[in-house]
Amino acid sequence: GSGVAGVMAGPALPRPLAGAVLPIVMALSFSVYVVMTRSLRDEPVQANLFFTALGVFALLTPLMPFVWVMPNLHDAALLAGIGIVGLLALWALDRACERAPVAQVAPTLHVHLLCMALVEWGAAGEAFTHRDLLGAVWIALALLALWLWQSALERTVLK
Repeated sequence: GSGVAGVMAGPALPRPLAGAVLPIVMALSFSVYVVMTRSLRDEPVQANLFFTALGVFALLTPLMPFVWVMPNLHDAALLAGIGIVGLLALWALDRACERAPVAQVAPTLHVHLLCMALVEWGAAGEAFTHRDLLGAVWIALALLALWLWQSALERTVLK
């Protein structure tokens, strides 16, 4: 999983220790979020999304006075777009975790890396690099393996 991001982002390692530790902590917290979302599959999706937003709000609000910068109209529109896309992504993740075990959902989460690369390629006019291509192949192979595994599992259950 994180190997795909590492391949696509490049070999540069962060110099400060926090630059190496914080992404690992973020990945672990997201993993816990996905597992907890699966365990709450019987709860309404709206409740899960509300408590996710409430948790982020409660943790980050005390830090805002130290980092707040008044956004201009362009920035506000961009932030609103990010919020809408994030809400839709978490909604889709909640629905996926509701319907399938985490082991089946997790490999599909890396599709966003490919989508981000496509957006960057289209919006910024940057060409795919060899790393991007390798990451895309890696994602495709993971999804193919998941599909084959799911197919074999369904055939075993039907027998």
